[in-house]
Amino acid sequence: MAEEKKKAGGGGQLFVILFLIILIGALLIISFLLLDKFKVYNKDVLLQNLPIIGSAFAPNQPATENVEEEEKSNWKETIDLKMDTLKKNREEQEKRLKKWEQKLKEKEEELKKKEQELSQSEQEIFQEKTAWEKEKSDQKTEEDKWQEQATCFEKMSPKKIIEIFQNMDDRQIVNILKKMSSPVKSAVLAKMEPKRAAEISRKMMR
Repeated sequence: MAEEKKKAGGGGQLFVILFLIILIGALLIISFLLLDKFKVYNKDVLLQNLPIIGSAFAPNQPATENVEEEEKSNWKETIDLKMDTLKKNREEQEKRLKKWEQKLKEKEEELKKKEQELSQSEQEIFQEKTAWEKEKSDQKTEEDKWQEQATCFEKMSPKKIIEIFQNMDDRQIVNILKKMSSPVKSAVLAKMEPKRAAEISRKMMR
């Protein structure tokens, strides 16, 4: 009987101890929740700092594979963006290059046209110069011819000169008289009929 009472007393004590442990645990939990509610401390941080079991309360971290995939995706987006930018820049440069090539072509055509116009102008100037030199040479040759005849006529008498002049037109007479010296010219005009002399003199003054 004594042993049975002793066992019964021991079982009662154990029950009381368990009850107290449970009660204390409940009180701690209630206090813990109340303190977190009133922001006295952060229960998540406290739980994460518990030894051994703290890692169980750590926030879920993305898997390494997911992180790598995300990084790859970000890198791909960055590379694609850079490629698009480079492509657009290249297209812009090609457009500018085509515009410059077109302008250069237009300038070359304009320069070629100017060169043709200049060459034509030079050719026209050369032709005009050649014609002028030829005309001047012909004129000089004709003047030399009249001078030779005038020199020859000056060796004749005025009467003889007038006889020859009767077979010549007024233009020839005027050209010869212009090349004669003034004394001979005056003597010849004095021997002419007054009306003819006046007409010749008038033509010589042109």
